Amino acid sequence: MKPAALLLPILFLTSTSLAQPASVTFRVNMKVKMLEGSFKPDSGDIVRVAGSFNDWGNSRDTLTDVAPIDSVYQKTVSLATGPIEYKFVKTMRGGLDWEGGANRTYTVSHSGGMVPIDWFDRDSMVSTFISGTVTFRVNMAAFETMQWFLPHLDSLSVRGSMSDFVRLVAEPLPPFYRGAFTYSGLGLELPYRYHIRMDSASAVARFPGWLQNRDFFEYEYAYARGGGNRMRTNLGVQSEYYADIHPDYVMRNSSDTCRVTLRVNMAPAARHSVPFDPIADTLEIAFQDFLWSSAQMKNQGVFASRLRMSRQTPFDSVWSASFRVKGKAHGGLMYVYRYTKANQSYVEEGGGVGIYRPNRVRLIQLLSPNVFPSGYVAPIDTWQKDPPMPVESLPFPLSVGEKEKPEVPAETRLHQNYPNPFNPTA
Repeated sequence: MKPAALLLPILFLTSTSLAQPASVTFRVNMKVKMLEGSFKPDSGDIVRVAGSFNDWGNSRDTLTDVAPIDSVYQKTVSLATGPIEYKFVKTMRGGLDWEGGANRTYTVSHSGGMVPIDWFDRDSMVSTFISGTVTFRVNMAAFETMQWFLPHLDSLSVRGSMSDFVRLVAEPLPPFYRGAFTYSGLGLELPYRYHIRMDSASAVARFPGWLQNRDFFEYEYAYARGGGNRMRTNLGVQSEYYADIHPDYVMRNSSDTCRVTLRVNMAPAARHSVPFDPIADTLEIAFQDFLWSSAQMKNQGVFASRLRMSRQTPFDSVWSASFRVKGKAHGGLMYVYRYTKANQSYVEEGGGVGIYRPNRVRLIQLLSPNVFPSGYVAPIDTWQKDPPMPVESLPFPLSVGEKEKPEVPAETRLHQNYPNPFNPTA
């Protein structure tokens, strides 16, 4: 996976044990990014390590290329013993470029150590230069039906690792919006999300909690990607449904309701490094789509963004919780399971920065287009710590299907042929 941008400041923290600190040296090879021109130390670019031990996005642990100068950047950090999660992040002259994929992991021992050297973003290939127009086209029908997007008040854009956001304008034939920009660069793997700029005067009344968490409401959560970034790999036009929600998957009426039951087998959590204690811990469903949860608060008057679970007997490993979904809304459920200790530390499934499928997705099964059952009991989930998380297939196409021109190959990659003593497989 190539570059990944941090589009939403969603951070998932993992607690580390309290013990005597140990010295750990983080190392990353920046040669590929330097050859591609996306990392230019002479222009002020830096690379740093960010993780559960230094507050992720607020980290200040900058790596340097120490002698011998070999494009391997490193820094030694004093850490408590125990498991940690981390990623490398580089500046891009005005923005941040986070590694994609799952969080890296390392267990700090009492004697400390050195993390294995790897390429930034696990990318050992240099991409070739391409140039062309990238056009975004999005169908807003579902969000207009739910009144989560008001075209006369709100505005749309695309935000990602491009130098500026791309403004989307309405086409003559609603409910389509489009925008384009000229791309020139090495290959094309463009992480992005659609973004609704909500009218501030009305958003406070429309969405409880919007004022305190504006970014979380306005950035798109793509359901087919578990709320993760979209990835654009082709030039030309690509047409999509906002958040992957088809207009036929919407509760059109405020009187529409469905009673949903989610269940999870917690047996694997008992074997986690911070094990789940079914007697002392509190288990919850943590809903991850802020806009969806807020709409339920507005529709129902009360709705818990974290819902406590229970089990039928003290010996049962399957936990469950039921809740109501009320229109106008869609039937997608984006969530993770989270257990909290008595000291208020917690362990949450999935998560990470700029990765694929950081959250679970379940879908209320339709009876027919726009007709939802009165009740739905989902299949039993199985707890898992690391992404990609399970995502059910959406019942409708994800793309609208427009192709204006034959696609231009977006990327040709060449393997490096210079020797690399740190990674013989490259």
